[in-house]
Amino acid sequence: AVRVEKEGITSKPLYSAFNSSLSAAKVTILNSMGDRLQQALAGPEAPIQRTLRKFMRFMTYALPTGIGLWVGYNVVNRYVQGLTGDEPFLGVNFAVHSVLLIGLAWFIPFLLHRWLRPSPRHAARTGLRYGLSQALEVVSSDLSGALANLERSRVALVNMDRTA
Repeated sequence: AVRVEKEGITSKPLYSAFNSSLSAAKVTILNSMGDRLQQALAGPEAPIQRTLRKFMRFMTYALPTGIGLWVGYNVVNRYVQGLTGDEPFLGVNFAVHSVLLIGLAWFIPFLLHRWLRPSPRHAARTGLRYGLSQALEVVSSDLSGALANLERSRVALVNMDRTA
């Protein structure tokens, strides 16, 4: 409006054309952002993310259990072989590596499970961003419509001036 007034054009038609669109813009933006924020916080994770989290929760228990059973089988098997004299008994290296393997089998799925957990902050940010962009599209189309109406009335006035 300031630029229009500097050009020497009266800004009252612009104010009257944009007034209803701009007064509704605040309500439109707030409603759209509020709705999208509520939807984003209600379901913050995607279905694939939810499935991966469930799988990682299962693997947090299943993988160490499976590896523990494997270690137990090897301990019993090598103990029997050690008693018969076929193989030597298992040493400290096997014990250390077995503990590390079981620990990693628990820790990696645990970290992935925590990493896949949805963040309310991220969900809120995404919801607000999407709501704002959607609201700005609506406001932009309203303002474009008001500007088109103003242009039509300008053309009608110019045509009326030419015929008179």
